[in-house]
Parts: sequence; C-alpha cells; structure tokens
Amino acid sequence: MRKSLLTLAASALAVSLQAQTLPSPVYSIDFEGVSSAQDLGAELVGAGLFLQSEDQNFGTYYQNNPEGVIASHQNYLIIPTAAFADCQAKSNEQFSIAFWMNGYVANEKQGTDANGHYYSTAIAAYSQANSYKTFSWPMFSARTRRTLQINCNGWSDYTPEENVNGANVESNEWIWTKQVETGETDEEGNPVMGPSSFEENWHYVTITFNGLNAKYYVDGEIMNEWNATANSYNFVTAMNALDAIYLGDCGPFWQDKDGAYAYDDIAFYATELTKEQIELLINIKRGELSEEDKVIVARGQLDVAKEELESYCSNLGDTYQAINDNVLDWLMEEIGVSEDYASVEAINAALEKIAARQSEVTAVVRAYDAAVEQMDYYAGWCDKTAYAGAADFKSAIETARGAVANPTSTETIAAALEVLEKAKFVYVFTQTSDVMDVTRVINDPWFVNESYEPTMDEEGNLVYPEDAASHLSKEGWTMSFSENLRGATDCTLYFTNDVQQRTTANLFHSSTAAGGVLDVQQTITGLPAGYYEVSADMSSTSDATNNHVYATSGGVTKTSPVFSLIGGAWTAWETLTADKVRVGEDGTLTIGAASTTDGTQYKGWFCVTNFQLKYYGTEYDMSADVQNKMAEVSDAIAMLTLAGDKAAAEEKLRTITDGAAADYDKVSELAALLAEVKNVYAQEQAFTKVADLKALASKAENDKVKSVYSAGADALEEALAADGASIEDFDALNALYVAYVSYAETAKAAAAWGTEAVTGELDAQLAALDGVTAVALKEKQTQLVALMKASIAEFSASEDNPKDITGVIISASFDADLKEGWNVVLEGGTSAVSQGEIEFYDNASFTLSQVLKDMPKGVYRLAASGFYRDGNDYAAIVANQWTKLSADNDSTVYDTRANITLYASSASFNCGSKLVSIASDSIAVGPEADDSYADYYGTTLHILGDFTTNNADAETVVNYPYWMSNAYHMITNLGLYAGNEVEFVVSEEKEDVMVGAVKTAHISGDWTILDNFRLYYLGQEIPVGIGCVEDTMPEASAVAGYFSLDGIQLSAPRKGFNIVKFSDGSTKKVLVK
Repeated sequence: MRKSLLTLAASALAVSLQAQTLPSPVYSIDFEGVSSAQDLGAELVGAGLFLQSEDQNFGTYYQNNPEGVIASHQNYLIIPTAAFADCQAKSNEQFSIAFWMNGYVANEKQGTDANGHYYSTAIAAYSQANSYKTFSWPMFSARTRRTLQINCNGWSDYTPEENVNGANVESNEWIWTKQVETGETDEEGNPVMGPSSFEENWHYVTITFNGLNAKYYVDGEIMNEWNATANSYNFVTAMNALDAIYLGDCGPFWQDKDGAYAYDDIAFYATELTKEQIELLINIKRGELSEEDKVIVARGQLDVAKEELESYCSNLGDTYQAINDNVLDWLMEEIGVSEDYASVEAINAALEKIAARQSEVTAVVRAYDAAVEQMDYYAGWCDKTAYAGAADFKSAIETARGAVANPTSTETIAAALEVLEKAKFVYVFTQTSDVMDVTRVINDPWFVNESYEPTMDEEGNLVYPEDAASHLSKEGWTMSFSENLRGATDCTLYFTNDVQQRTTANLFHSSTAAGGVLDVQQTITGLPAGYYEVSADMSSTSDATNNHVYATSGGVTKTSPVFSLIGGAWTAWETLTADKVRVGEDGTLTIGAASTTDGTQYKGWFCVTNFQLKYYGTEYDMSADVQNKMAEVSDAIAMLTLAGDKAAAEEKLRTITDGAAADYDKVSELAALLAEVKNVYAQEQAFTKVADLKALASKAENDKVKSVYSAGADALEEALAADGASIEDFDALNALYVAYVSYAETAKAAAAWGTEAVTGELDAQLAALDGVTAVALKEKQTQLVALMKASIAEFSASEDNPKDITGVIISASFDADLKEGWNVVLEGGTSAVSQGEIEFYDNASFTLSQVLKDMPKGVYRLAASGFYRDGNDYAAIVANQWTKLSADNDSTVYDTRANITLYASSASFNCGSKLVSIASDSIAVGPEADDSYADYYGTTLHILGDFTTNNADAETVVNYPYWMSNAYHMITNLGLYAGNEVEFVVSEEKEDVMVGAVKTAHISGDWTILDNFRLYYLGQEIPVGIGCVEDTMPEASAVAGYFSLDGIQLSAPRKGFNIVKFSDGSTKKVLVK
C-alpha cells in the first residue's frame, strides 16, 4: 500500500512538472569551463575573475571588479551576442532575460550608499556598431534599484506614472548582504546577527516584456511592473539593435560605480516567463528537485525547443524550402526524441545545438532579406542613373539574385554580394561626364544602409524610407582618437533631433585633455588615378574646434574650410568641401572628418553625414582652383584689423603666387595660408580688452577709478593702431590690461581711504598715467598699498567699530576674473577663476595665499564669502550640516568633514577657522521662492526636499549651488555664505602676514568656492577671547609649562595671551579663545 501511494505521488509530481513546461532559452551562459574572457569570445575591461563557488549548484561564476574599486566605466565584461535579434525573430512581442546575481563583494568593499554601488547597474546591453563603450544609445539598462531605462529606436524610463501601482519601488536592499544569527546572544539574551556567507547571497533576477508591459522580478517576486504607455514603447520590436551584454558596467551616461557583482546562468527567452516558471528555475538551480524530476523538466524543454524550431522554419515559406528540409532532417538525425535522453547534461547539450541552429537559420533569413533589399535598390538606382555600363551591371544583379536563391548559408549570400559590389564599383566609373559623382564607392555615406538613404522632396526636405532609424550603419568607417583622449568615446549613430532629421555619425569628447583629435574615416581602394573632391555635411559646438572634412592620398592631405556655424546644435548644418586631392596609381584614398577638443570634459562633439565624392579625371586643370583660392585668401586678409598681421599675410601670399610650384601644390600652400589668416583673424576678434576696459569705465561710479579704466583703454587702443601691431603683441597687452584693472581696484580703495598721504599720492599717480608700462603701473600700485598700510594706525577702530582696509589685498574679489596677487598651489583636481570668484574642485590639497608685507601692529579680522561642499551627495551633505546645528550644538559630524580653513599666519601666529558648509545657506523654492533665481540660472541646480527629520521646515524645498554661476548669484547678489572670518593680532611692526585658504584632506567630488575677501582693522586694543585658532600647537608632551604674560605659572592655558614653554627651552606666545 505504501509503495502504491509513493508511486501515485511521483506520478502526480511528474504531471505537475510537465504542466509547468519550461521554454528553451534562445541563449544561455553558465560559465562552466570558462577561465578567461577569451573562452567566451568576450572582452574584459578592467578587472574581473572567473571563480569556483563552494556551492556545487553554482559552480563557475563571473565576479566583476573583485577588489571593489570605486570607479566608473572602468571594470566590466562585454559579451557579444545575437540573442536579442534572435529572440525578436522568434517572439510574438515577448522576451525575458534572467540571471543569478550576488552582491556580497560589492557590499563588503564598495558600500551601499550613493558613493558605493547604490546606483549601479545589474545588467546592461549596447550595440557594438553604435554605442560600444560609449554607454549611450541604443541601450538597455536594468538597475539594481529595480528600475529600467531603455533607448532603442524609441525609449522609456518606465516612470512611476507608468507603474501599475502608481509608484516605483526603488531600492537595492535586496542585494545587500543577508544578516543571519551568529549563534551568540547579547546581554539581554537576544540573538546576535552578523553577515552571511558569499554562497548565501545569490539572487535570481528576471526581467520580462510582453508588448508594452514590463516586469522586474527578484527571487520570483514582482518588484515593479509597468505599462509603457507614455511613448507606447514596445522594447521587443526594437531590441535587435542590441548585440552585446555588459556585466558590471555602471550604466548609461552617468558616472555611477562599476558594481562588484557576481553573475551566473544568464539566459534569454523568446517568451514572457511566468511566475511559476521562474520559481521552477529557482528550485532547479538550488537543487530542490531530484535528478529524475530535473530530467522530466528538461525533456519538456527539449520538446518545446524542437517544436519552436520546426514551426519557425515551416513558416518561412517557399523561399527557404531548402532550409526547412535540412532542419527537419537534422532534428530527426541529430537530436532525436526527448525520451531517449537520460540526463539533464545531455539534454542541455541538445538544447545548445538547437539554439545554435536557430541562430544560423535566423542569420540566413536576415542576410537574404538584406541582400534582396540591396539588389532591388541597385536595380532601381541603375535604371535611374543609366550610365554606359548599365547593361553589364543589371546582368551582375541578376546573377547575384540567382546565386542567393533558396539560400542555406550566410557565406553563399556574402560571396554573391561581394561580387556584386565589385560590379557596382566598375559601373560607377562608366559615366561619360567630365565630372563624375562617384559617391557610391563610399560605404554608408549617410551612415545608414544604402537602400534607406534619403531623397530630396520638391521643397528641399530630406525624406527617409520608413524604419530608416533601424538600419543605421557605419560599415567601412573607423574611429581614431589621439592618445591624450584616453576617455574619448566611440562613434554613435542616430537620427538627429532637428527639423531636418538626418542619419549621422556623432563623435563626442569625454576627456579633459585639450588638443585631442576625434576622427572618423574610411579608406577606399582600387580607384582610378586622377583628381577627387570630397564633401560632407557637418554640425558642431564651440567645444570641438577645427571641425573639417579631409581627403588623403599619397601622403598628401587636403582639407575643407573649418565649420563656421558654431553653436547651432543640430539645426545648423554646413556642407564642407575639401580641396581636390590627386590619387596615384595605388588607387588609395582616405576620406573623413575630424575635430579638436578644447579640453572641457563631456563637451565637444561633431556630427557628420552625407559624404559625397566627385572624380575629375586624370588631366584636370588646377589653374582655376588656384585663382579661386587666391581670391579666398585675399578676402580673408582684407578682414584683418591689425596692420602688422595684414602686411605679413600679404607678403606670404605674394611669395606663393610668384613661386614656381605646380598649381596642385600651390592650392595646398594657399589653403594652409587661408587657415592661418583665418586663425589670426579669430585671435584678433577674440582680443576684447579695449572694449572690456571701456565697459568697466562706464560702470565705474568714482571718477578717479573711471579715469584709470579710460587711460587703460586709450593705451591699448593706441598700441593696436600702430603700424606694426599684430597678435604677437597680445601677451604684452594682456599684461597691461591686467595691470590697469588691478591698479583700478587699488585706486578705488585709495580714493576712499581718507588720509592726506594716500589721497595725494593717488592724485599724483593719476596725473602721470600716459605711456605707463605694466611694470611701472605695478610699482605705482605697490607704493599706494604701502602708504595705505603705513596709515592704518591713524584710524580709530575697535571690534565694534572696525575699519575696512580690504584695499591692501590685491584682487580681493577676483573682479574681472583676475587673481593678481594670489598664489595657488594644487595637488590634483582643478581650479578656475570665473564669474568673479575662484573655485577648487576635487583636489587632494590646495593652498590659496597672498602675502601682505609690512603690516603694522594691531588686531585684524579676515573675512571671506564662500563654502565647502564635502563630496557630491547633496542629501548626505545637508544631513551632516543639520547634525551640526542639532541639539547641544554638536559639531562633530561636520567638523570632521570641514576640510577648508580660512587662515592668517606669520612668523609669530597661525590663525584659522573652518569654511562653512554649502548647506549652511540655501534658497527656498515654492510659492514664495526667490523668482529671480530661476531667471538667473533656471534648472541648473540640485533641488532637495524632505530627506531628513533635522530639517526645521520639512515642507520647504531648497536650492543649493551646483555651478559657479549659481554660487555667484547666491554670494554676490543675495549676500549668502558671507559668515567666514578669522581674527588675529600682529604684535610686531611691519610684520609680513600671509592670508588665504588651505585644504589638507580630500573627499571625492568635493568643491570649494571663495570670493569677496575682506580685511578689517580692529584697533590696537586686544579684546578678550579673540578668535584665533592655534593650528600649529605642538603636541602636549613637548610642553613644559604655561605662564601668564607677567610670568605667573598656570596649570592650563587660559583665554587671552599665554606664554608656552617647551621642553627644549624655547617659548612661544599663544592666543587662546
């Protein structure tokens, strides 16, 4: 009886398992037997290992970024695959991707917050042709926060509004290390929890698509579900654009961290997996089914896979009858019936064979369809052009049709097309006109398959065939990046977004290296000897300079004029034509487009398309080209404004025109001169110092200051009007400009100083400014500052009634973006003066300093506007600042991160105070917000809401600076971040005092803004408790004792001045707050 019940139970389980038949994966990787990326035909960027799990159910797995390095786009595995296209070909708008994932290493070494792997990607996919290593589009990205972002010929961010529950559940806690009982208990007898092992942290991630519906599962449970109604976006219909899986990459566009995740058993299905099927796959992997049950499930998968392949082939039609017959015979002979298989391993091997055969068939169908489309296009093109060789070319087309009829392999189709391409090449040169349009010898001149190229309608608009965006191509084109553009991206193809849509190649600078060159080029061989002319349409931004089209042959490069419509962005297209180049007997010509970056990271791009090539024959007369180029040069010279530049250019033009060089070479020489003259003209136009000084004069409220600016403008204007004036003078004139602007700032302070000596000296100097040099002007400024310092003691001042003596600081407010008088020392990161302020970004350390020589005795207060952003996580930064302002004024959290000190120091003191946090001031946003802020800088801000209970007004949304322009508005226009100050005492006459700011510790992404340095004289009387922090205080072990100023020994230092005696016998005066 017991045996009968067991038999019935086993039979019921078998029926249940068969009812849950699993689909066969179209593509799968289990990493077994893999020890390197090469074993997969993959590419490993950065660090990754193939390791063996202690859990035999997982076996070999891939561990990305095993050391948990905090980096972006530096550690990932690229696995090329046609699985997306194969699934699309088999699917009825359904698709699933499933994989096992483990975050143990990421949690242990990277952390789970925003600076760790919180924003990292679970799995991504891109296009080897279009977005390979560019992390742009087309792309698919599943984030660990259980969200999706997809852009493949259409896009969806799967927004909260599209979520079936009205909100996205965004968290990566599911991949945090599980906490388990350690076997120990705490003092109250409760179990002590601790991290589990690596093997206990595997999770099964499944992402499914069915029409507009998408689901994100973790361990068989739906985390988020969407209906992509916003753009009616159906990913499955467009996913054939993807052909490479990325494991560990941080995802599109952003600089989030490369996740230190482990992966196993990646599988693609041409169907939507159900919850029950996902649970069954989990149970199989975890070993929760017996071997017999696993075989039952696997046999079901094999039957489904056979049926799917048979059905696919039978539905292909008569064109593919040979394939259908071959596949049916192969299934019978090679695969057989599922009941004959006794092990899961054998069934899996059969499934892999079926998947491979499916891919082969799909590839043949895809290649045949493309070949027929190409041949139809050539036939129509031949009828339209009707060159002399039309009959021969039509015959070649028909021969190709016959060669690909009833195809059985992609190799047969490729061979037929190769012969046809050679026939096309011959046909192009059977034209009888003097100037031949031979553009057809260029592969993908519009960066789209030939049969999807646009035509022009009667109104001059480009008209593309339907679905052209799905046929972008750059076959034959290569990208070249100079070595200093290590971060440069590849070439991305897409439709531009303007009214005149175009298929285009977009090259994009991502490096900060100035002078790096981006280049897209194609080499054409087998050309007849003679003269060729290449042109193309370009669009660009000002961050990518020297954008041009070129042609190279025989070591000679001919270029076009530089793109001139800078800043138009998509809508500004310009056709650029390179000078004619001579191709020799080797028949080789390289054409392309290139640009140079200005060194601004993530800026600088150009788009290029519509390459055209003309052939002028072997005996072309270049004399007309010489005359045209001479006229261009003459016109350019006429635009020069400086007499010396114009004379030099005219002399070079005469040398070329009177020379004995052949016309072909003269065109090259004239082209080089034209580029040189245009560059000189651009430099002339960029020199705006005269206008700048006149603008400053018009704004000046003080007549004496106005006279300084006017004198400077007159001096520069006179120099520029001289007979020999040229751009070579600009360095000296810039120095003179800086001297005048800096002197004007000092003159402004001197005019308001209020002492006879200073006023008299200023008036005398202003009367003698004609013809003054930059050096002499600097000397005058030094004399004025010295007189101002010498008269400081004349002022009656106190702590309550300070005297503003900021005039003794040179460039105190960085006006006109000058930092004269300041010395900057950097370790890492960057610094810039702009918007009338100075910034420091991501530096390991920096020192900003200015020495105020011969300062008289007295008490002083140094103040400055500015802030320190301790990292780039605004929520954490603000939380830290609010912790500082919380109960009991606990400042420990912010002070440990406040790495910038405003200081004043000399041989006898070193005083400083911490620069305030960026979170110490803000602007409220809402019905009563400062509307002018939006007028200034719009959305270029970080907007934060109720992210901590320490917020006194949780309903308020506030803005913090994100760019220098934001900071300028808040500091200069609104007077915020002004509370930085440090007080100090100069105890000796004519003591040199160094003032500025210093940074000695680094937080990744930190940012400092400084502006409006101010110095106040507080008189001679030393207030009790003056705020001087003694940063250079020796260690306590070196201190022998403390004494008052009258020699009485103290048990500890007290407020005010103290004498500190050290163990070596030396003493030092110390001021304690």
